[in-house]
Amino acid sequence: MDIGTADAMDFLNRFGSRWGICQAYANEIWHFELLTTPGGTCPPMADDGRG
Repeated sequence: MDIGTADAMDFLNRFGSRWGICQAYANEIWHFELLTTPGGTCPPMADDGRG
């Protein structure tokens, strides 16, 4: 999912893993995906979304 506001991006970066939601790509600060189980640890971000 793509997030549009800085406050929402900050919130998901801090608390998104509670629901398994993590920032997916280092170069796309607005893009989040379901990448872990709820309460889990987010994996390292990929370099970019191309590939």
